[in-house]
Amino acid sequence: MRKAQKEQAKDFLCLLEQVYEVIEKQMKDGNTEAVCGLLEETQQGMILLGQMIEQSEGAESAVISFIEEYCEEIYQIHKKLLCRETVAAGEVCALRQMTAHITDSINDVGEQLEMLFLPYKASMWDSLESVWMEADADPNCIAYVMPIPYYDRDANGNFEKFHYEGKEFPEYVPIIHYDDYDLEEHQPDVIFIHNPYDNYNYVTSIEPKYYSGELKKYTKRLVYIPYYVTAGKLNEGQTLCPVYSNVDDIIVQGEKYPRFFRMASIREKVRPFGSPKFDRIIRMCKNPEAAKEEWQPLLKNKTVYFYNTSISHMLSDTIRFIRKMEYIFQCFEGRTDACLIWRPHPLLEATFESMRPRFLSKFSELKRYCAL
Repeated sequence: MRKAQKEQAKDFLCLLEQVYEVIEKQMKDGNTEAVCGLLEETQQGMILLGQMIEQSEGAESAVISFIEEYCEEIYQIHKKLLCRETVAAGEVCALRQMTAHITDSINDVGEQLEMLFLPYKASMWDSLESVWMEADADPNCIAYVMPIPYYDRDANGNFEKFHYEGKEFPEYVPIIHYDDYDLEEHQPDVIFIHNPYDNYNYVTSIEPKYYSGELKKYTKRLVYIPYYVTAGKLNEGQTLCPVYSNVDDIIVQGEKYPRFFRMASIREKVRPFGSPKFDRIIRMCKNPEAAKEEWQPLLKNKTVYFYNTSISHMLSDTIRFIRKMEYIFQCFEGRTDACLIWRPHPLLEATFESMRPRFLSKFSELKRYCAL
């Protein structure tokens, strides 16, 4: 049974104690009509509870038989009242005892957490993957991966091209389409996100109904795991992201990083639990994949260098950034002893398009040059 369902059931059963007190008072006052109405509402609530438990635990659950006995007792009391027969006080006491049995049985039912992972770019899935793997392997968890759509923005900030990358995730990751998962209906216990900007990203925007303020309406735990990793400090922008006011947990990669969050209200949410990106690297080092077949002739008998380019460096000094790229590519041109693998940030080109459009043609030229 879902944890949220279990809490809902226990809340309902606690409420019944107040209902019994009202029933006893109305019976003493001879208000048969009011008592019958309360019994009908109580029975209907118990039937709905039984349906919920049957859906999650099956019709053979011990709780179902207790609920059936309870509903039969309600029916008999209701029937006596309509026939103007005397209802003994002990019969309401019996309802209390049955409610206690139902409560004990529900406490014995196993509890599952429903966790929803909301990536938007398939290339950024590594920032959530290891957490999903643990949740997916845990019998006490129900884990869903639901890639959400996003839009490119134009230079004026308007939504432009629509993207959905659900088909680009690894085959071992089961994907649920966003049209097939109703947040209001599911009310997941935990939601994991890796986009910290809501409406304040000048390059892209996820679908607005998945902004953090909207997600928080449907979960008790909203967790942000950053896409970035750092070898040094966090810059101010990384400590003041828009989603921080709505999330419950902010995951950072190590013990030294919470101190960079100056606002106490944000710092108290920071959890130094590590980074799934490192988990993936460790896993790949233990089980290295073969390079792509088309890369083999290029890599054979060569020293391979890895070149990573980030958005922040490009934005801080675009001309210098372009010149550095050009210089590095030229250094490797024609080399027979070395090979360069260039990894641009997944949003680098989109950032050029929206924020540095006059440099886009040069960037595209360098892309083609590097691929030669």
